[in-house]
Amino acid sequence: MDKSKKKIETVKILILVIALMVLVFSASYAYYTNTKEENPTTTTATSGKFNISSSLDTTGNAIVNTKMVLLNETDLNTKADKLTFTVTSDSETNVDGLMDIYLKEIKISKNLKSSDFHWELLQKVDETGEDTTTIDGEHYKKIASDTFDKLTDKTGTTATVPTEDDAKAVVEAENLKLNSNSISLPQKKEQTFIFRLYLLNNPNANQIELTEGSFQGKLYLEAVPVSALKD
Repeated sequence: MDKSKKKIETVKILILVIALMVLVFSASYAYYTNTKEENPTTTTATSGKFNISSSLDTTGNAIVNTKMVLLNETDLNTKADKLTFTVTSDSETNVDGLMDIYLKEIKISKNLKSSDFHWELLQKVDETGEDTTTIDGEHYKKIASDTFDKLTDKTGTTATVPTEDDAKAVVEAENLKLNSNSISLPQKKEQTFIFRLYLLNNPNANQIELTEGSFQGKLYLEAVPVSALKD
């Protein structure tokens, strides 16, 4: 029997517990911007509103997969586990903002601290291009991605290659900021994002050590107002 085929079939029948619980930080700010008139002793204060909400607030937004399998790159858009969510700057908001997305409260078994275990953050865009991909009939652009082998344990030690007897031991990891550059939040606009996870198949490697691992974490959004008021 072909060894690579045997390997993939083995992964499919063994259990990998993966659950992504989600929690969002809803941002609502009221603040004042000061504008000096021609007379330097006179200052006019104008109220600004910055109200941000997300579909992550609703219950049931989670990735739960107890039989995750290895995927080829050609299958990611149709088979990768994903969480689709919106972030909305509501109709009363009159300032722009910036947002950062974090993966926190991470617990991961040592065998999944692997360069084969990937995460990606994608943002829906209006037009297709060389750097976009189509998922569920919509166009998305990848804005951040990495692998879980770079996680740092909360003790401050970096991930090490697990030994056979502790590969499934679960450790807590430091919070992970997904985006390196803050994401723009234009006022009065809804934006759609996808966070997805997958195990990438490598036909030239033995990936049996990835089975029966576990992972969990929570998504957090942090948003702040940044722009001057607009009419």
